[in-house]
Amino acid sequence: MKHRLLLVAAISAIFILAMSADYSEANPCNPCAKNACNPCAKNACNPCAKNACNPCAKNACNPCGDKKKFVRSEKITNMKKLVERGKKLWNNDTLGTSGLSCMTCHEDYELLNLDRHKGVWPHNIPGMTDDIYTLTQMINFCFLNPMKGKAIDPNGIDMTAMQAYYTHYIKGYKGGSSGKTKNPCNPCGK
Repeated sequence: MKHRLLLVAAISAIFILAMSADYSEANPCNPCAKNACNPCAKNACNPCAKNACNPCAKNACNPCGDKKKFVRSEKITNMKKLVERGKKLWNNDTLGTSGLSCMTCHEDYELLNLDRHKGVWPHNIPGMTDDIYTLTQMINFCFLNPMKGKAIDPNGIDMTAMQAYYTHYIKGYKGGSSGKTKNPCNPCGK
């Protein structure tokens, strides 16, 4: 038994030495290697140094620099205005052809099942989708089905506004009414 443990230890040590020697020399971005990509070295590529390759600097080496690709062209930076826009969308019954709005089914936190999932997405939607959905997918499911409208752009400001309002809205939930159906004509019910 003692000999086996010594043999395993010896093989492991040889393997570790071989691997570290191989990676420190073969991989130019190994942080332990003596090369230009070593983030701890005093050189032009040190991400903490005040130089052109600092990933936080405004330059060509910054991975978040000027060559950004955005998911949408329109921008909004005011959260209050975003929530207000979302509230208007949640209460708009002309976004589809059924005459329903989001708030038709979710007034007073109805059918949001907040007691079960606390507003955390993604989660399973039993009985309605029988699938695990993100909030974006659920909003578009409602646009397509109960509201009989068109899905909205998942990267658009309206979707961001819908989610911002949802987050704001559920903060007021105190417990007890979520998931209970007061509306017998609920289009999502069985």
